[in-house]
Amino acid sequence: MSVNQIIKFVEAAVGVGVTKVRITGGEPLMRRELPEIITRLSELDDDLDIGLTTNGIFLANQTKTLYDAGLRRINVSLDTLDEEVFGKIARREGLTGVMEGLREAQEVGFDPIKINSVVMKGVNDEEVVALAELSREEPFEVRFIEFMPLDGEHHWSGGKVVIGSEILSRIGKKYPLEPLPSNGSVAPAKLYRFLDGKGQFGIIPSVSQPFCDTCNRVRLTADGKLRTCLFSLDETDFMDLLSDDESQEQIKDRLLGAVWHKEPGHKIGKADFIQPERIMNSIGG
Repeated sequence: MSVNQIIKFVEAAVGVGVTKVRITGGEPLMRRELPEIITRLSELDDDLDIGLTTNGIFLANQTKTLYDAGLRRINVSLDTLDEEVFGKIARREGLTGVMEGLREAQEVGFDPIKINSVVMKGVNDEEVVALAELSREEPFEVRFIEFMPLDGEHHWSGGKVVIGSEILSRIGKKYPLEPLPSNGSVAPAKLYRFLDGKGQFGIIPSVSQPFCDTCNRVRLTADGKLRTCLFSLDETDFMDLLSDDESQEQIKDRLLGAVWHKEPGHKIGKADFIQPERIMNSIGG
């Protein structure tokens, strides 16, 4: 999609009640027009909550540009603090650069800065406590995410999932914790704070305790398709409407129709679960 097409869709989405937009991918920092996209999104509505999720590899050199464009919230995907393990997961070096990007984001003024960590048995599960300690020692909020079947090599299996209760137990053996109230939020993370007051972290138990019944998220892919669930087997195409100057109402109607038929759940772990053809790094958005 062009920048204009992205803005046109979001403008329609805001018109039917969308209040939060997250720029993700793929890797959004690879798009040259990203600052322009953020600036134009922020001009749509003063109250629009704009966030960004990145792998952090290119973050250090872009933090001030993104902040000046209007971005304030950022999530960085970081599954390990070990350079060797990082290389195996990302298939490239880059841990030092990601940590530098996190420090730069802190200095520029991003708030909140969240770290997304997917926990995989036999890969990085021994680092759960070390990752949680980032929430104690730095102004970061770590979000532990259960491993979901969106990997390109189809290596996912239930045996590789470290469930949220186990993650919580590992951290709780070292640090006393207490759950934080949801206050009516439909955010997927269950939040916990360290009892000594030194930070908080979250757990997203998307496999063991699905939050599908409260999920209010949809994703627009880089090629103009709407996915009402990450595990959707069908998509709603908007490209035919995004270049038409007179199509705002049609976009709204098609969007509302797609959301009305949003899937009741992702079916992970059930006999009739089918992994979608699009893997996580090709869904874009």
